[in-house]
Amino acid sequence: MKIPFIFLLIFSIISIINSTYAKHEDSINIISWWGYLSDPILIKNLENDCQTNIEVHEYYTNQEFIYEADQNNYDIYIYSDTSSILTDRKFEHNNIDISFVKETFYPTVKNQQLAINLMDNTSLFALSSTVFFWDNSQIKLSSKTRFDDIIANSLNSTFIFLDDPLEMFTLFKNGYSNKDINIRNFFSYMSKLNMNILFSNDPQHLIGSKHTTMAYTWSGEALYQYSKIKREDPNTKFRYTFHENLSHISYDLLSLNSSSNSAYCVAKKILYGPYHNQIMQDNYYISPTLSKKGITNSDYLSMFDKFISRIHEMPWKAVLSKEDYSTLINLWETFKFNYQ
Repeated sequence: MKIPFIFLLIFSIISIINSTYAKHEDSINIISWWGYLSDPILIKNLENDCQTNIEVHEYYTNQEFIYEADQNNYDIYIYSDTSSILTDRKFEHNNIDISFVKETFYPTVKNQQLAINLMDNTSLFALSSTVFFWDNSQIKLSSKTRFDDIIANSLNSTFIFLDDPLEMFTLFKNGYSNKDINIRNFFSYMSKLNMNILFSNDPQHLIGSKHTTMAYTWSGEALYQYSKIKREDPNTKFRYTFHENLSHISYDLLSLNSSSNSAYCVAKKILYGPYHNQIMQDNYYISPTLSKKGITNSDYLSMFDKFISRIHEMPWKAVLSKEDYSTLINLWETFKFNYQ
């Protein structure tokens, strides 16, 4: 018996709807810094393109990542250069190779990836620099202000420090370059600061506070908050700047720890190409390719150009041994507990 055309049409529509919204049998798990993979539309498109289900676990500090990575297994890990010290070669996978991605990188960045001797299943994912972000109506600062003067200008106010001991250790080591700063006396310098300190990786705490005047944070986080403020107040007094002597380059890594085709597909798409560019632009971070393709935000373009102009001058973040970094973390947590 022939089925009437109208029923065939209805059946086809239902089939299309089911194929669009049905869960794929395959599934991959990703652990990532908050923000990178928060866009549900991007995730849905990735799922459709790679024929998989994607579950994302987001974290907010390196310590949280280290704990989660130790307790659970993920297909894709996105994490900081700092975390890589402690995780060591936990994510090494001899049968996976994504090292070809470095051929798309800007030469200086490619050389850095070669210098740090990454595993074949690991690649640089995003670049950033540390910056100062402040309320210009309350405090004056430039890209050349001495570290001592930055500290002096912040007395009797609240200064937001990155909740990242290695980032802050690098700041003090560069700021007091004439002194022998090590992982132990670093905390004696911190304890002598006559100011309130808020430990946070999110500079939004600076907004709307009369007593919090400055944050030392990552460039992407500063620009994200600055852009949000500027949309509401085009004449905002907030500013951010790379510092000639105190800013340094940080980076995030991606490790692919699954040999499944779908995991490989997702990893490739978020490492380079349109998906990668969208992730970088949504979060105001810098692609290792240093490509500005598709960027329309003038503040983002300005930050990008400044980063490119200084990439040969800015140091990369300090490197510590696993033992020294473990000591630094323990001292950092003790310092924060006693400080509060």
